[in-house]
Amino acid sequence: MSDAEPNPEEMEQIIEGLTEAVRTWRIQENILAAAYTLYVYYYVTTVDEEVERFWKQKLRLGKLLFTTLRYATLVLIVMYLIRDFRSYLTISPQSCKLLLIIGEDTFKGITLILSDVAFGLCLCALLGAKHVYFLIIMLVCASLPIVTFIFHVTGNAELPALPLDPLSEELGYPCYLNSNEDFLNTTAGKGRIARSYVNFARTALLMLLAIATMVIRYRRHSGQLIHVIRRDGGIYYLTVAATRLVAAIVTTPTVIPVEDLTQTPAAPIVAALQEIIVPMLAQRLLLNIRAVDYMGSRPLASTLLFAPEKDNTEDMMDESETYDMSVQNTNPSSKGKMKEKEKVVA
Repeated sequence: MSDAEPNPEEMEQIIEGLTEAVRTWRIQENILAAAYTLYVYYYVTTVDEEVERFWKQKLRLGKLLFTTLRYATLVLIVMYLIRDFRSYLTISPQSCKLLLIIGEDTFKGITLILSDVAFGLCLCALLGAKHVYFLIIMLVCASLPIVTFIFHVTGNAELPALPLDPLSEELGYPCYLNSNEDFLNTTAGKGRIARSYVNFARTALLMLLAIATMVIRYRRHSGQLIHVIRRDGGIYYLTVAATRLVAAIVTTPTVIPVEDLTQTPAAPIVAALQEIIVPMLAQRLLLNIRAVDYMGSRPLASTLLFAPEKDNTEDMMDESETYDMSVQNTNPSSKGKMKEKEKVVA
């Protein structure tokens, strides 16, 4: 027996390590598969809503955001299933790298950036933010995700395409995975810790902004707080902000090192929250923002999102319980006053 061969005790430790690793991979895959199934179910059950509320619209920013978010997330799921799940497909290393950069990185970046853009636009619309505050809010929402996307794509592009290792091939995985150590040694690792703290501060600020939006809308409109939350989609933007904050805390290096995070079920949970749940909530926000009563002139963000046309306004009046307009100026006395004013003018 050569010295290179492990003894029975070492072999047992190797087998236990491999067994634990495979078990962790299976748990992570099941979590992600459940999230993907949820999104497909959401998509199928809301096609009629998409057709009714957006297909009749002219191409404005709101329709473009909604459609891109909706279908980019579907494409991202397909890319993940092809590259990262067991399928026993034979894919060349170069094709795997293209799937990683053009497929996963690009569509993941699109969903994350557009989700934050939609979140910022909806908050601006609800707050009635003027030009300066509108630009500040959108800068806070969109700047860091764009920078992170550029670093991430550049880092994966710098790494070479690798052949599949024997264990992954035996288990049925079609593509290699870049190690965290190699990835952090690329451009993507430069300033990563600083970016993570900036991201935490940004998400905390957006959480406060979401709470402030709810409070301001509650003070401007009569009715109970829970009714205002339902009417304005508060449950959506508060959940988006809270989800982003939780993800920012978990991915901060001083909380959980990246090497430890990737070996736990927390990694796919965070990924599912950011890449599946948040885009879903962003879509609901865009749907809800069409039905909000602004109690006055439409704010800048709202006019950017949707065309203020009469036919669009009429379409919005046929709302479900989720999009309760809560029209308040319908009492007989107010109608009588309006008629008196019309007579005076005549």
